[in-house]
Amino acid sequence: MRILTFNWHEAYVSTLAKTGHAFDVVERMKGGSRAWFYETRPLPPNARVVREATAREGLRRHGYDVLICHNVKDVLWARDLDVPKVLVLHNQLSTEIALGGWSVDAAAHRAEVQRVVDDTAHLRIVCISERKRADWDVDAVVITPGIDLADYDGYTGADARVLRVGNFMKARDVMLGYQDQLRILKGQPSTLLGLNEPEPGAESRFSRSWDDLKQCFRSHRVFLNTTVEGYEDGYNLAMLEAMATGMPIVSTPNQSSPIENGVNGFVSADREWLGEQIAVLLADQPLAERLGQAARQTVARRFAMADFVAKWNRVFDETAALARRPVQVSVGAPDPPARPAPSRTRVLLSYVSYPATTARYLEDSLRRSHDVVTTGPAMSESLRQAWNLQNMKEAIRPHDIPAANETDVSAVVDQLAAQWTPDLYLWVESVHGHFPRGIPRLGCPTACYLIDSHMNLSWHLEWARHFDHVFVAQREYIPEFLAAGCGHVEWLPLGCDPVMHGPAAGPKRYDVGFVGSLTGHHQRRQRLLGQLRRRFHVHVERAFLREMAATLSASRLVFNDAVRRDLNMRVFETLCAGSLLLTDRAEPSGLDELFTDREHLVIWDDETLEDLVEYYLTHEDERERIAAAGRAHVLARHTYDHRTAYLLEASLGGGVRPGATTVQGRTIQDPLVQDALALAGRGQDAEALARLALIDDARELSGWEWFTAHEAASGLLHRQGRHDEADARQLAALAALPPEDRARLRTATL
Repeated sequence: MRILTFNWHEAYVSTLAKTGHAFDVVERMKGGSRAWFYETRPLPPNARVVREATAREGLRRHGYDVLICHNVKDVLWARDLDVPKVLVLHNQLSTEIALGGWSVDAAAHRAEVQRVVDDTAHLRIVCISERKRADWDVDAVVITPGIDLADYDGYTGADARVLRVGNFMKARDVMLGYQDQLRILKGQPSTLLGLNEPEPGAESRFSRSWDDLKQCFRSHRVFLNTTVEGYEDGYNLAMLEAMATGMPIVSTPNQSSPIENGVNGFVSADREWLGEQIAVLLADQPLAERLGQAARQTVARRFAMADFVAKWNRVFDETAALARRPVQVSVGAPDPPARPAPSRTRVLLSYVSYPATTARYLEDSLRRSHDVVTTGPAMSESLRQAWNLQNMKEAIRPHDIPAANETDVSAVVDQLAAQWTPDLYLWVESVHGHFPRGIPRLGCPTACYLIDSHMNLSWHLEWARHFDHVFVAQREYIPEFLAAGCGHVEWLPLGCDPVMHGPAAGPKRYDVGFVGSLTGHHQRRQRLLGQLRRRFHVHVERAFLREMAATLSASRLVFNDAVRRDLNMRVFETLCAGSLLLTDRAEPSGLDELFTDREHLVIWDDETLEDLVEYYLTHEDERERIAAAGRAHVLARHTYDHRTAYLLEASLGGGVRPGATTVQGRTIQDPLVQDALALAGRGQDAEALARLALIDDARELSGWEWFTAHEAASGLLHRQGRHDEADARQLAALAALPPEDRARLRTATL
């Protein structure tokens, strides 16, 4: 899905991004800046920053499946737009009234909010705790925070100091208990991270980066929490992150607190006693480590990321479904069916039906969020035998509209339900010979997805010219398509289907597994597998679909060898199955851009293969750690849901694509660029360069903003004597210059 969210809280948006969908983020003013606080979290890899105007236009064009609102103002901003919405209530009603100086009547405010909810179509409410739901007294789903333990580890407690994390602690004393902190600490060494007033006797600063924040969790001895009963839960994200790292907690009491006295920290209403326990922990590092380990286990048990993701994905599916209508194919009914809801894209998908084609995964993904009609022939039984596909134990799906290999597509469109006109015609390479006619006459955007350009380049180049947009699974061949005159060519790697390719139950039975073909064309594979068989238990099988995933799951290591340097499906399928992948580098396939060697998978060459197999068979912890990281990585970035979201966005322009230069004129609207220029103007060169380093393709910048940012960086680098870097930035600035200004510059230099 493509999801739009406002950013009021980087940590929470980053956690939402763990659901794996594509997120567009609209920045909001907080803490003196509209820019995303990169000092607290990096922008998630599946998120990008877009301007408010872009987001609103995307909503009008039905480019988003769900809009996440984090307060009532967000709902009012989009109330007139026909998109399913989720309102997340982060604070209690009573807390908001208290922070506002008790100037609002609770009953009247609740009634006003309820009117907004009742007047807003397709709106669901999520509360982040049961306490919030009860205080607002609304019909809501409760989703407590989720913490990914993989993000937090390495606690040492080597620095005998107390850590506190939060913004505007003093101003929000009524909910955060800032005065209690001072009474408990009584001058004991502490660090206060966040946007706060300087505090005498304490190190008070903003985190420099997420790594810096996590290092503070690792190094400080104890975390102090004083969230106030009646106005806040007995925890917040910062406290849970501290616990996940392995920090012990000292806390004031709260009914919803996860702290058990003497088990994973200390909790009491006696502030004097809490101060004494802090002193004990500052003097007793082993005690702090023991309590901290129990705190980490508490988070794993009560705030599991898997639960958070599952609950949010259920909310996304149910919310998006509020605006869905079923697709109907005309069968001569007297009354025309209702037009599908405009928030769902209508895709006419064309391919040869057989179970193992990439197109079936794309179809499954598209159907989850969009309206799809499939058309094309089915694979013949003779071809199934010729390709040795007898082990594929799944029936061939019939298409919605069966068609021959060279059917005129306009004839297919004539069979669609009344008023069901496609928004996109998508043809996916499946079986050679499927070449529909009349594609340029369809009257809607058209796209093709070419899978095996390393095998079929000549006819790919000829066939691609029929389409508006060309997506190529093998990046190496993009220059060939551009040279052939294709105007819009993009790399779209293959992916995985978490349902089909997920881990199968059962033990690891094989040292090395291989699933694939071993014919006379695969001499290298046969030689290398033969070498491995002499030393290890190697299992070779030609399996498909769930049986393939079961074989991959049952292998401690999975061997992969590319054909003609292709980035094949086995890479993504193996990682999804949760086994360690041993693969060749397949340069220049782009494998090393998507994955990191020894972090997500392991890359071999002929000389190192056997040694690597022996090493990872005898180092089980390291093997399983890499396998788990690889699986998490593909689930976060490389599923077919990710691929279809990108394909539709690139083909139909739902919103603005990364790096697009849609904002005209010479104004600087981007808050990150504004912040950097202000810092440079105050002589804070290092800080300005740090901000400029964050400007990348995940932010929507105009050409003029790109030019200004690179120009500013070039000047600052020259000032520091870094002339080579400065020259590179200058070239980047010229490349980003808007065309009309570039033309003037050329004229001026002639």
